[in-house]
Amino acid sequence: MRKLNKLLVACLTAAGLCTAGITTGALAQTSSTGNDDYVGCPVGGPGPGYGYHARSHEHWKDYHHQRRTALHDKLKLNAEQEKAWADYTAVTDKNLEAWKPVRRADLEKMTSPERMQAMIDRMKAHEQAMTDQLAALKTFYATLTPEQQKTFDSESMYYPRFRRGGPARR
Repeated sequence: MRKLNKLLVACLTAAGLCTAGITTGALAQTSSTGNDDYVGCPVGGPGPGYGYHARSHEHWKDYHHQRRTALHDKLKLNAEQEKAWADYTAVTDKNLEAWKPVRRADLEKMTSPERMQAMIDRMKAHEQAMTDQLAALKTFYATLTPEQQKTFDSESMYYPRFRRGGPARR
């Protein structure tokens, strides 16, 4: 039993060291890209690699479109529902394309009150876009059957953080 415990500790230590080495190499690689003059990136938080990377935004858009295509296939829409789906996806595409990062250099030129006003303006624009998307969603959702609504409810939560550990909990 003691040998097993020692072996387990040794394996965990080795795995930890390997992970630390891989993480250190990845952080060194991402921090040397020099692309962190953008803030507000949807793919990370403060730290190395934080900032806007065009590839990351394109990856996010591709992921969004793949999930939407899979959802469309699962819903098995009829002709009437297809028109509402097209209207809904047009609004979501417009919102996805309208996302613009803020350049850190532009923020540094502003005074603190100007930066806060810029953030408030972005929040208002985002709120308006979400309101428009909600209206389109309600119109589309009303055309779905109860079974389709169930499918839409479970499958439309596409953010990976909601999927961690299984389906979203209520």
